[in-house]
Amino acid sequence: MLRRYHEGLQSHGVASYSWDDLLTDYKVLLTYMLFYPVWDQTDGASKDYWWPKMQCLIRAYQDWECAALWRA
Repeated sequence: MLRRYHEGLQSHGVASYSWDDLLTDYKVLLTYMLFYPVWDQTDGASKDYWWPKMQCLIRAYQDWECAALWRA
């Protein structure tokens, strides 16, 4: 999906946004999204609602090696 999205951007004239730029932005977004289930829990949602989201996002964070973004 990400490749297709990137190809779509390029086909519509976005030439200065590299594949590496897209991957970096995607990883930053995954990191940011980790806060969503936390907010859901804080807002009173049941664990049945927010816990599956948290698990999925943590797996994606690990699979995409997002922690490497935050190392010096």
